[in-house]
Amino acid sequence: MLKYVYVDTENIGNMYLEAMQKMDDTYTVFIMFTENSPRVPLEMLESFNTMKCKFHTVKSKCGLDNALDFSIMAYMGLSIAKRPKSLHVVLSNDTFLLE
Repeated sequence: MLKYVYVDTENIGNMYLEAMQKMDDTYTVFIMFTENSPRVPLEMLESFNTMKCKFHTVKSKCGLDNALDFSIMAYMGLSIAKRPKSLHVVLSNDTFLLE
């Protein structure tokens, strides 16, 4: 089964890098970021060379509150429509308020 992971870097920082080290080639990771996201330290960049998973960086314009959240939802929605039998996961530290 193919697995797609959408990373909210504004909320979890660079913690996703450790998780990516454990992923195999059935994973595709979308590293979603804005200018408010933390930078990846240079010494961590070397770890990308040893990763088995595929990954893409996606820059979102930051203008409104939750702009990155909306970008993640759009990417995930399109991906689910194309691959409904795949696993889709969001890595975030957001809190949700349901009323």
